[in-house]
Amino acid sequence: MDAGEAAAAAAQALGPALPYLLAVGKEAWDKAKKELGEGVWDRAKSLWDRLRGADADSKALERLDHAAGRVVARPEDANAKGALVAELHDLLEARPALLAELAVLLEGVRPNVNIAVADRGGAVAQGGSAAATGGGHASVGHWQGKPKPGDG
Repeated sequence: MDAGEAAAAAAQALGPALPYLLAVGKEAWDKAKKELGEGVWDRAKSLWDRLRGADADSKALERLDHAAGRVVARPEDANAKGALVAELHDLLEARPALLAELAVLLEGVRPNVNIAVADRGGAVAQGGSAAATGGGHASVGHWQGKPKPGDG
């Protein structure tokens, strides 16, 4: 699994749990277990803890937290989801040992994503629900849940 695949799978696994992961405390986590199911919550919590491990760069974690907060605030926003995937990608590329570890943790998570990445100021457009982008950012559509009517 490469960094792009792992980032997309991590975003898929984290997506439903992000509001609870950002709301620290036993009460929020107990609610997450109840609402998401113990298996979904445990995988997301384990993944989040590993991403935030002692070897993580504090600036990268700030960017990850910001991107996660954008997804929580605007869960249907493809650009917010794309920013999360991009931050996860960068974080995983910088930590190859973590990438190998997460490949095992994310086994079986097959995200339903469309990703477009532009590098070095290029531009990419992709169909479906993915938005056009440029400047090294990714845009993602349908990363969880059912496709919207009319989307291929």
